[in-house]
Formats: sequence, C-alpha cells, structure tokens
Amino acid sequence: MPEPRRSRGATSLVRKIAQFRGDSSGERNLYPFIRDLLVNPAFGIGLKSDQVVVDSALAGGRDIPDLTIFSTKGGRAIKTPDHAYGVFEVKRGHDVSVNSAEIYAEKKKYIKAGTRWFFILDQEEVHKWDVMAKTEAAVYRWEDLTDPDRFGVCFAEVRPAHVALEEQLKDFRDGKTRYAFQSIEELGKHHFTDTIREIASILSGAVTQLVDTKVAPDLIKANDLLQEMETRWGPAVHDWNSVGFPIEFTNIIDERIGTHPTNCRYHRISGSA
Repeated sequence: MPEPRRSRGATSLVRKIAQFRGDSSGERNLYPFIRDLLVNPAFGIGLKSDQVVVDSALAGGRDIPDLTIFSTKGGRAIKTPDHAYGVFEVKRGHDVSVNSAEIYAEKKKYIKAGTRWFFILDQEEVHKWDVMAKTEAAVYRWEDLTDPDRFGVCFAEVRPAHVALEEQLKDFRDGKTRYAFQSIEELGKHHFTDTIREIASILSGAVTQLVDTKVAPDLIKANDLLQEMETRWGPAVHDWNSVGFPIEFTNIIDERIGTHPTNCRYHRISGSA
C-alpha cells in the first residue's frame, strides 16, 4: 500500500530538519536553521522575522542568547529584556542529550523577567522548560519533529498569538496564568542584586554629574554674592527652617532698604549707625 503523500509544507519541514541535523560546520551556522523553522509560515509557527533575533546581546546587558523571541505589542516586536518571551541555546551534535542539566545551570542566566519558555537544543533533541511552572523539561527528538503535528506541539507556546503582549495581559486578567509575579529566588538573586547595583550606579553617576555641573557652580556664585552682602549689612544669619527667608542680616544700616518689599527681609539687631 503506498504511503500517503506529504504536503509541500511537510516535505519542506523534513528537508529543513535534515539540513539542520546534517550540518557539520560551526555552531553559529545552526542558528539560521532554527530561525527559519520559527519564521517561515510553511513550517506552521509563523513568527515575524524582526521578533526572532539571532546571537545579539539583550539591551542594557552582556548576555547574548543564541536566539531570542520577543513579545509583540500591536504587532511590533518589543526588544527589551523584559519582553524576551522565548530564549534558545543551540549546541552541536548531542551535547544537550548528554549534558542538559549542566548546560541549563550555565545558561539559565539568559532567563529574564519576561521569559516564559527556555529552549536548549542540539542536533538530536529539543529540551523545553516552562519557566514559571518549574517542571522538568519536555524532551523532543528531531527525528519525531519531522511530523508537522509534533513539530507544532513542540513550539506551540511561541506561536504569534501566545507571544503577543495583548494576549498575555488578557490571560493574566482572566486568571489563566500560574503566577502574578516572578520570585527573586526563581530568577536568581544575582540577577536581582546586579540590577539594583546597576540602577544605583546610574543614579550615582547622574547625581555626581548634576553636582559637578550645576550645584557646585551655583553654590560658589551664591557664596560670592553672600560675602558681598555681608560687607554692606553685616554677618548673615541662616535659618533653614524658614521657607521664605532662610538668610537674614545683622547690622543693617538702612532700614528702608531692609523693609522694602522688593528686597530681602532684614532684621535690625541694634541701632548702630
């Protein structure tokens, strides 16, 4: 009995996976195969080309996942670490099949606040982690993923409908998500402390720049003016609790100037001429 004919898309999927599994060049040459499998509509996932980024650092950091799937808003990719919805680590041969736990421990630093799915794969297997569920990885063999239905199951969660921010927010409002927040313990304390340290560094630099370029010059100018006024109206008296007049002067010699509404407030201590 003849085997049922494959559709054109199914035939293309078989060919693409065979090319990926048979490639013997460098690891980075494998990334485009995975990107094509996720982007080309013929394979059934159909992500937009600009939301699947290959071998690029996440904004504001040094982490460089092999592939990153970014969430979309209004159909446009949001390329920030907080929207790195799916993250991929790609290895040659059967490294993942043999060392998945060690690779996961090393590469889980790529998981960010908005990461929902983490994939580690080689040319034999795909290991998929549900980041929020904290379950063991689901494992798929590429030889089985030549079947379009099984391929669709493996990568179902990164289809455009799930990656869209609008759909994620709707699921959150409808109570369909497992958690309403990400635990610091879950993400890793070092990520949290590194972020706080980076924020503190940025704020410290901004304050230092403000002091050096604005506050210090203004204080010098104000102090020069104050010294000039003291030569005319006596020592300054500071009252920082006063909202309107924190500085007054003694030994005022012209009470009319001191009480004029367009000038500073002065206090006559003595009647000296």
